[in-house]
Amino acid sequence: FATLPQKYPEFIKVNQYGVTPQGRPLIVLTVSYPQRLQIPLRAAKAAILITGTTHGNEYLGIEDRLPEWFAKEGVKDQAIAPYFQSGGSIYLVPIFNPDGYDARRRENSRGQDLNRDFTVKQAKFEGFREVETRAIRDMVANQLQVNQQRLLITMDYHCCIGAALYPWSFKPSPQLPPETLALLKNYGKIIKGAFGADFRVGTTPDILGYSAIGTSKDYYYESYGA
Repeated sequence: FATLPQKYPEFIKVNQYGVTPQGRPLIVLTVSYPQRLQIPLRAAKAAILITGTTHGNEYLGIEDRLPEWFAKEGVKDQAIAPYFQSGGSIYLVPIFNPDGYDARRRENSRGQDLNRDFTVKQAKFEGFREVETRAIRDMVANQLQVNQQRLLITMDYHCCIGAALYPWSFKPSPQLPPETLALLKNYGKIIKGAFGADFRVGTTPDILGYSAIGTSKDYYYESYGA
């Protein structure tokens, strides 16, 4: 990742936003247009967050390739370039759980599942007990405030069931507003178009058959409407 800002100096920034319990850096890559090329908008600019390897043994080799693709191809793609031109950013955290990744284990170095450590008020659950989750919570909030952005979409890559999961992750859970559910199902159709009819779309209980409290997708939806 360290070489990407040299290869694409106008489009990629790499920053460290924390340190794991074992001293490994927590890295975020930001892809955006230079300010001088952006189209001024009165509305809040958009932000997208893409994370991966929340479970250290579920690395897919996708998340770490996306920053360069966005900087090389996405910034001039007819469908994607207007997003960047309007001041939108994409924040990418390819290895969210570096300690778990290096150990090839699901949990972090303290034996905790990071995708069960996000506060979800609807589930009456208080998370953010771990360094990694607190660090990304603070980083996201800070970036949105500094850059006057609204978190529009989040995606967290896991392995390996061939499905896209959306809120809520727990049962019993509140009903999603009809317009939100329609939007999520539309995203699902787009993904199915790329991966085929066998690709599944739904909630964690519906697709995986169990409830999960404290997931990142529930937190970002509840906190930001993402």
